[in-house]
Amino acid sequence: MDVQPFGYLPTLWRLARDPIGCFRWVDRRYGRTALFRRPGRRGKLLLVTSDPDWIREVVTDDGYRNSTLALAGPSGSAQRRIRRSLFRLHGEEHRRERRLMLPALQKRTADAHRDTMAGIVDETLASWRVGERRDLEREMKDLTRRIAAATLFGESDLAASEAAGRSIEHWIQLNYRNRTRILQLDIPGTPYAEMLALAQELEASLLEMIRRRRSESARGPDLLSAIVRAVDAEGGISERNLVGQSVVMFLAAHETTAYALVWTLFLLSQHPELAVRLSHELRNTLGGAPPKDNEVALLGHVIQESLRLFPVVPYTVRVAMRPARLPGLDVPRHTRILIPFDVAHRRAESFPRPQVFAPERWQSLEPPPYTYMPFGAGLHMCVGASFATRTLEIVLSMLLQRFQPVPAAGARIDRRVTVTIAPRRGLPMTLLEAGRPFERAPVRGDVHDMVDLSGGGE
Repeated sequence: MDVQPFGYLPTLWRLARDPIGCFRWVDRRYGRTALFRRPGRRGKLLLVTSDPDWIREVVTDDGYRNSTLALAGPSGSAQRRIRRSLFRLHGEEHRRERRLMLPALQKRTADAHRDTMAGIVDETLASWRVGERRDLEREMKDLTRRIAAATLFGESDLAASEAAGRSIEHWIQLNYRNRTRILQLDIPGTPYAEMLALAQELEASLLEMIRRRRSESARGPDLLSAIVRAVDAEGGISERNLVGQSVVMFLAAHETTAYALVWTLFLLSQHPELAVRLSHELRNTLGGAPPKDNEVALLGHVIQESLRLFPVVPYTVRVAMRPARLPGLDVPRHTRILIPFDVAHRRAESFPRPQVFAPERWQSLEPPPYTYMPFGAGLHMCVGASFATRTLEIVLSMLLQRFQPVPAAGARIDRRVTVTIAPRRGLPMTLLEAGRPFERAPVRGDVHDMVDLSGGGE
């Protein structure tokens, strides 16, 4: 495979500005797989691929390290320790810790927390009124933060659980701020110093939670207690590793779930007939209650299609830990491999009319392996995918039986990409009564690059 001689710097420049736009540019210009070399005689390689065969080779081989974008921090710092999670582990250590955590994050665990989730959703929606204008991004982030805190850390001290959740959210935000990344100096007043100090506070707070559960024999129903019980029964995860796992579990339950909700509600607002039909099916089947199982197939199809167009994590990064071999290519150690799930989800041979929001396709569609990866794929696929999907079903089923959010006509909706895909300026929407016919409000912005909203504006 040929190395593209002049593509490295343009690719990095586009990647920093707009990762989704970058990957689509690479796909148009170079095809499914492109190889670049950093300038210099011994410059490292950068590989971008959305080819299912190449993706399978990379994500199922433990020789490729999963690379996160959270800042490393100084050696020996709390910042470095709390980054240590399933995403960073490899080999036998990764397999052992994943096996211990998996039972606590399955669908049946989410079902056990159904009443807790439903109570939080009910309390949130009780303050909403038809005709109000609310920022759905902020509302969904507040809602999922409360759900994540209650299910992960417990309801016995909900104030402390939510405080830990807010600290994790702020720490994540600091990691992705440009000022933090550019000026990595531990000087008072800098975002970098604030991030390091918050990591210390967060580590101490979560260690206290873990030790308190151990002293109480981890009898609580929360996910952290369940994991502590599994660890105490079998061993294999240190307290400090449990801190890192707690942070990444909160991220999965909060940030990614919030934006999956935001984009699903937006897509329904742009497809009025589908939204009204879904609302009626939910009301007729559930009668105002949350679902006990996948009782409304249409809701499941809507979620699957929303996650295709707006995957929870739009791309992942792997680094070759040792020399490897891919089809037609020797991969040197330290080669970085970027896998854009967003591009893979838009192949017409797997998804006819790929830019169209068409939930009905999932009535019969079984995507080929490594073409549909809303929660990642392979050895490091999100361990909480089932839990997150169940949370989406509960929140959406309750919300859509009461309200139909719609944006203002002409609203500008652009994407912003960090860990996940977010609306750049929030998503203000007006609350209509669910189930009543409404007109689609055309919108502007690069959201049109994400989905075909024919007749919906620029």
